[in-house]
Amino acid sequence: MRIRGENLLPGATYVVVSDVGSTPIPARPEVVTTVPDAKWVRVELRRPDARDERRELCDPIVGDQTTLCRDGLLVDALTSPLYVRSASGCEAAANGR
Repeated sequence: MRIRGENLLPGATYVVVSDVGSTPIPARPEVVTTVPDAKWVRVELRRPDARDERRELCDPIVGDQTTLCRDGLLVDALTSPLYVRSASGCEAAANGR
């Protein structure tokens, strides 16, 4: 899978999200990565949002039960989900099964 971005902020991250989990990747103008063995996949472009600092300041006041201290708040872009075949499904299709 090829991920491309323009005018990326320093510290920006691509997050590859699928039905089996998510993987952060440091953002560069072009990234080539493997597609997870999943039913669907999408990509988010996140900018640095001081998550560690928010957690450090927030936890003593409201505890660790609020998402404001933990969630990524600044998503600049995201793709629609792309439905993919599993690696075994692609191999079967290539072999005419």
